[in-house]
Amino acid sequence: MWITQHLEWLDENAVSLVDQPTFLPTKEYFDWTFTGSESDADFVLKQVGRYCRIITEGINLEFYSEESIELDRGLITQKEEGAGSAGMYVQNEGQFSILIDVQQLKKPLSLIATIAHELSHFILMGQRNIELEGVENEWLTDLLAIANGLVFLLAIQHLNLINGNQGMAGAAGNPPCKDIYHSKLLPMLWRLSK
Repeated sequence: MWITQHLEWLDENAVSLVDQPTFLPTKEYFDWTFTGSESDADFVLKQVGRYCRIITEGINLEFYSEESIELDRGLITQKEEGAGSAGMYVQNEGQFSILIDVQQLKKPLSLIATIAHELSHFILMGQRNIELEGVENEWLTDLLAIANGLVFLLAIQHLNLINGNQGMAGAAGNPPCKDIYHSKLLPMLWRLSK
């Protein structure tokens, strides 16, 4: 019921689910040679922004690292078990920032999915002033990324994390599950929710 209600809300307030095309992680949609540099993230931010029909020039793109750091006297910082993030969205007094963990630069599919997710936060929170509490906020953010035609990205990111395979080194290529996440999936989800 939650998915149905929120798909209806997104269709009325954010994006036409019937008319929205699906964007695949292929050369056709992401014509770029990924090198693991910050320019990869700049390209992805602009490209995903274009597909979501938003202007990204006012969004700061910043980077951070959650890798362990060796300090004096042999001390090493470690993140908490199970903790960590691929990216973050921050807004403060009209300033909007997307922060990307530098490890994402080595994983093009995950980088695209992370930026799609963080841009969805920008659309909901920065443009529409909508924020739900806790995990429901993350669900709505993911649902918006899916509604914007990027349905395959979140699924591929999840599958790659399970399989330990980030794929797509070099140029954008075909996802391992392209047939499963065919461009008709979003309209099918919409029809099923009715």
